[in-house]
Amino acid sequence: MTSPTAPLTFRTGFAADPAARAAVAALLKPVFEIDIAPLERLGGWEDGSVPFAWFEGDACIANVTAHPKPMILQGKAVTPWSIVSVATRPDRRGRGLFGDLMARALAHCDRETDLVILGTATPDLYRPFGFRPIGEHAFAGPPPAPVPASGLGARRLDLADDADAARLVALFGDRAPVSTICGLLADRPFFMLKALEEPHIALAWLEALRVVAAIETDGTCLRLLDVVGPAIPPLAAILAELGTGLGGQRLGGRPSRIEVYFPPDRLAWQPAEIMPEDSGWMVRGPWPLDGVPAMFSPMTL
Repeated sequence: MTSPTAPLTFRTGFAADPAARAAVAALLKPVFEIDIAPLERLGGWEDGSVPFAWFEGDACIANVTAHPKPMILQGKAVTPWSIVSVATRPDRRGRGLFGDLMARALAHCDRETDLVILGTATPDLYRPFGFRPIGEHAFAGPPPAPVPASGLGARRLDLADDADAARLVALFGDRAPVSTICGLLADRPFFMLKALEEPHIALAWLEALRVVAAIETDGTCLRLLDVVGPAIPPLAAILAELGTGLGGQRLGGRPSRIEVYFPPDRLAWQPAEIMPEDSGWMVRGPWPLDGVPAMFSPMTL
């Protein structure tokens, strides 16, 4: 391909270059008001990421990144590719950079897989590339019957603390899918960024269960957004540990309503309600969950 505008320079495959990663971070921060620079101390970019970008000198002017997103869909291990970090500097828009980079990124994805996914708040931008929205559903109901707590309780992780950050990074190295219907097998950077960008989300370390639960709560309703660990415990066990806390800190309170933002098939809990959601996920290619109540965890951005 030829450059759609001079004197820009096309670059790809620079995920291992710290200076180039910093240039992409500098582009994304004002466009999305998201700072990805902290990922450098939280395990780095997703393994296998392939950025496609136009540079002006050392500055990244436009970027589209593709990366493999291993997951379980309907009981099968698959690796669709995902499109992320799509941005063009405002003063360079309208020159064909976005379309050029999307074409390059999708050509790469199509050589690797027949399924490409992305999350967006502007779906009309991606329909011309063959993407279509998917139906998403969350799950709600009363909590399960209580079970005894271990006594070890829960503690809120602080990603600014190196030991806490290292604990969470290590858990992603042996992550079990949160669901056999729709469960991610990795996704560490996006989980980290979501937690950093939305500090009201608590990352609760449940010592006895060896998992981190991402939760929101108002004291009455507890929203379970994700679980990271080598095995997914029953919901009753998660609630028991959250209700114990450390030093009297009850991270989960005593909720009368539970909302789960992923298929709850591994939680040993039957929801009373299935709620339509729209997180902006789109797919390009065959999607095995058409008509199946499911959704990606909100922690995948």
